[in-house]
Amino acid sequence: MNILELSIAGTPERHQVLAALARALGVYEWALIDEAAYWEASPDARKQLVGYDLAMGHGTHPLRLDAYCDQDVYGEALGLIGRQMAIRLNVEVAVGDFMGGQDVVTGRFIVYAPDGSYRFAVECGVGGEFSLEFCE
Repeated sequence: MNILELSIAGTPERHQVLAALARALGVYEWALIDEAAYWEASPDARKQLVGYDLAMGHGTHPLRLDAYCDQDVYGEALGLIGRQMAIRLNVEVAVGDFMGGQDVVTGRFIVYAPDGSYRFAVECGVGGEFSLEFCE
């Protein structure tokens, strides 16, 4: 089981986010189920499913998407998913900085723009706010 974490700018509709996630992961939309249902499913069933949790917060990238699946969602695969989601949703999508060569949370992110380009950013939010500041 792997965990995918994305932070999304703006407030795209739930159905748009899920459709973009399904496309990025190469699964049917019916395979996306809420996190609780995912954990209730048998281990064999979970191999065909993607559990998700969408939560709205505050800051520059307030929509948080956590997804649980059997697919490889690390390294370059994570970058490809983030890029595809940004293009499909026409908003910025932030993922953890997988290019930095560290296996721990560093507070650094790669932010994909709707045109497919990316920039590096660092977390600067306070008090539960998730905000990013771009590195120059």
